[in-house]
Amino acid sequence: MVLMGALVERTPGWPPEWPIDPDAAPASARSDARSLRALAKFARLNADGWYALVEEAHALARDPDFRHLVGLIGTGLELADEFDAARLRWLLGPNLLTKYGIDMEEATCST
Repeated sequence: MVLMGALVERTPGWPPEWPIDPDAAPASARSDARSLRALAKFARLNADGWYALVEEAHALARDPDFRHLVGLIGTGLELADEFDAARLRWLLGPNLLTKYGIDMEEATCST
């Protein structure tokens, strides 16, 4: 998700090039770039692995269902003190839940 946030928001200069240099990232995304650098090191990514991950992230960001899901969850978090499974189930509806195999037993996020 660290990679996806600025990607979905279409932040210019995102995602960062390999090797990840947080200082070269857009100011609004430098914290995310530091996190990505740490995660890439932990996952032992090389340039090929990084660019494969970035390509997969771009594909996900273009997916209409994913964009819809991001919008719904963002709206739910803005409007609710507690974003629980029942509210998420109501926002997503049965089609997206079934399509992505989302298990609602564990879905709770308090704001």
